[in-house]
Amino acid sequence: MKKPFFILLFIIAFLFSSLKPSFANTDVKKETDLKKDSYTGSVQFIGVMPTFYGENVYQFYKPFIEYLNKTTNIRWELKLYPTYTSTLNAICSKEIDIAYIGPNLLGLAHEKCNAKPLVVSLNSSGKPFYRSVIFTSDSKITTIKGLKGKKVAFGDNASTATNIVPREMLNKEGLFFDMIKPVFYKNHQDIIKAVASNKVSAGSAKEHVLERFKDFNIRALKVSEPIPQYTFCSAPGVSPEAARKFIDALLRLKPLTEKADKKLVNNWHFELRNGFALPPKNYMKEIMKLHRTFKKYNP
Repeated sequence: MKKPFFILLFIIAFLFSSLKPSFANTDVKKETDLKKDSYTGSVQFIGVMPTFYGENVYQFYKPFIEYLNKTTNIRWELKLYPTYTSTLNAICSKEIDIAYIGPNLLGLAHEKCNAKPLVVSLNSSGKPFYRSVIFTSDSKITTIKGLKGKKVAFGDNASTATNIVPREMLNKEGLFFDMIKPVFYKNHQDIIKAVASNKVSAGSAKEHVLERFKDFNIRALKVSEPIPQYTFCSAPGVSPEAARKFIDALLRLKPLTEKADKKLVNNWHFELRNGFALPPKNYMKEIMKLHRTFKKYNP
């Protein structure tokens, strides 16, 4: 009498267990479909080359990406690149749709694949430029000419603020590469630390980046003329609709004058917290002028 009863229990248990996974899979599929349906078009990729290696870029760019997702109804994702060359290749191979890059890299990308600026970031005064600073921690060095025969730190050959502009500044003071001992570093942070620890006599960096290390024993020797600010540029083949929505989403922000916007961008990367503007009238003219200076030192 007991045998049929146990057989019945076994059949019921088997049927229940076979139904449960199917039910769970259906729920997952629906959730995924809802996420996909909340955006229009294909995924758009934004490329960034970090200012500092080791910084938590995702932490600062995550709220920026979330803002774009929400305001454009397009799904955006972040891609990081360690070098100027890899960033340039990603732009021109259409691996990314938009990139946040400096002036000379824009010149390279414009020349190679007709990349164009969409919006430029603003400084803390609401202006579309920044400056490069040659600085030292050696109290005995008071002028640029005091660097003769000394170790001087530079960044990548393609870097505007840590190579091209400071090199031009030194040349105008009559100080050429064969008159100093150039030492090359990967990024702003390594340059600043090398100067602060007296591994080199001087180095260069963006003015606003240097301000983040104000507790270090460093001081400016020379500050450059205004340099065209960093830009979000479009890669070849970027969707015109995506580019338009991207521009509109950033131009509506006024963090220097609107408290709500200032609060919104407070956790963004520090270079993106002052708002954005369309490229000024002579922006590309100045970009290509810098690019020609780059070519002078890198024939």
